[in-house]
Amino acid sequence: MLAPKPKKEKSSQTIRDYKRIQHRVKMHAEKIDFVSSYIDRYFGTHVTIAILTTLAKITMEKYNLTLDRLERRNRIALLCWFARNWGFVYPILKDKDFRSNLMKIFCQLNSTFRPQEFPTIPNLQGSYIDPSDLSFLLNYH
Repeated sequence: MLAPKPKKEKSSQTIRDYKRIQHRVKMHAEKIDFVSSYIDRYFGTHVTIAILTTLAKITMEKYNLTLDRLERRNRIALLCWFARNWGFVYPILKDKDFRSNLMKIFCQLNSTFRPQEFPTIPNLQGSYIDPSDLSFLLNYH
């Protein structure tokens, strides 16, 4: 029987990255869950880092934003980026052209996909949702 390998020590870079991510989570805690849930509902599935990165690239190109090393590598750090830049991301998601382009891409990738399967997002009052607004959270959950 083989003996288990001893666990590798965490590098100082790994420890620093973990602390930085935790700091970002504390700064954006109230928005991260909202943003993650909204994006999951928008795409109709639990989004992977690949989908989030693609959406971030679209937003970055349109508004000249950047992703740092942690945001490119870590899903939680990327969700913090979305929470911080929600004012830029939300209008893109609400854009009808963006939705129709997504539907075309889904149809091309999956020939069995039918447009009525495309998830619908309820039409909420106003053009911007602030997840830190308690009246919104209490009245529209």
